[in-house]
Amino acid sequence: MPALIQLASPRHEPFFSENIEPDKSPLLDLHRAYPDATIAAIESLINGAHAARTGDGARAVKVLAEVDPVAVTRFSRAALSKLATSHWLQDEDDFLEYSDNHAVLDLQRLVALAYEQSPADTEILISKFLAGASVDGQARILAIYRRVLGHRWEGEARPSAPAQRVALKRMIWAATEPFTDAANEAIREVFSDYVPDDIKPLLADFVDELLSAAVLLDDTILRFDAAANKPRTGLELIERQNDRWALTKLQDGLVTWAVEGAKGDEKATGDFVDLVARLPEDRDGFKGRLVSKLGDLAVSPRTLGLRPRSRAAVRCGCFGKSRVSGGLPTSAHGATWPKCR
Repeated sequence: MPALIQLASPRHEPFFSENIEPDKSPLLDLHRAYPDATIAAIESLINGAHAARTGDGARAVKVLAEVDPVAVTRFSRAALSKLATSHWLQDEDDFLEYSDNHAVLDLQRLVALAYEQSPADTEILISKFLAGASVDGQARILAIYRRVLGHRWEGEARPSAPAQRVALKRMIWAATEPFTDAANEAIREVFSDYVPDDIKPLLADFVDELLSAAVLLDDTILRFDAAANKPRTGLELIERQNDRWALTKLQDGLVTWAVEGAKGDEKATGDFVDLVARLPEDRDGFKGRLVSKLGDLAVSPRTLGLRPRSRAAVRCGCFGKSRVSGGLPTSAHGATWPKCR
């Protein structure tokens, strides 16, 4: 079986796999002739204790999905179990652990494909495994969303808009939750400064939620600063600076995605400007990051007229009356920021 899988979907080996032409027909022929035995063999590979064989099994499922779409959802639970709990899986670009590294990628691709086929059901399954995952397991599972939201390898199919909507809502919520450092890094990689072209058309519907999450993160940053104790060593100072950088980097990513969604839209741009005007004086850092993005919003004749409001917003220090935004992520009840009108 591993030989047929290698022929159908070559393993990513350094220096050797670049020019291998895959031949899927032998594996597909075997599946057509002996479907139950083929599925059982693949299941044994995925559930085994050998990283390279686990990756083989995950890649085999992707091949079979071309003729048997149910195969992907059938194996998504096993793939998530490996990602969540298998400590032998390595997620490092280390030559000596190359097979382990690519086993992780193969499993993530399998789950991303299941997400594409059935986003709601796969989301429920991911949530269950995420709750009990190890520290590294949480990061590996959250990295799946990066693929669904458009960060994919050349040649991979573009995810569907319904799957991306579910994934984006989930990631906005995750950005406000207290995960581990490794998991937070995976979330930051989703909301990077680079906004994939695939996701841009959907962002206009999520501007309010993205900004809400950014404001909630600013609450976290303010609490972080207020609780600051004077570092006793240089190492403590560096660690504290790194922790704060991680928070502001994620906040910047959320704002960047919100700007991309609001760009050229008069109402969304106006809401963005109103938020800047309503921020209180103790949020100068966040306000400065928002102000730096105002120029990116005026990209059409309709939004150019908002520049006077932008200048007024920069000068304005009033906050107005805060209330909970209707577009807040589900975990953020009780947080306040002004709903722009």
